[in-house]
Amino acid sequence: GGDLLTLLKKPAVALEWKTRVRMARDLASALALLHGRNILHRDLKSENILISYVDGQPTVKLCDFGFARSLE
Repeated sequence: GGDLLTLLKKPAVALEWKTRVRMARDLASALALLHGRNILHRDLKSENILISYVDGQPTVKLCDFGFARSLE
């Protein structure tokens, strides 16, 4: 599905409000899970948020943990 930046640059893309809210909630949930395990992503940007489609609906996934750090 590409990344969030590519999706946002498409001129014909108009995500419904509920879809945008769900995607933001999924992203916040992923970050909360990482932070709960004492992991910092440290390179959060639209290119590192992948878009996958499940049942025709976009779903977000985090990638590129090259700068991630574990807090000990």
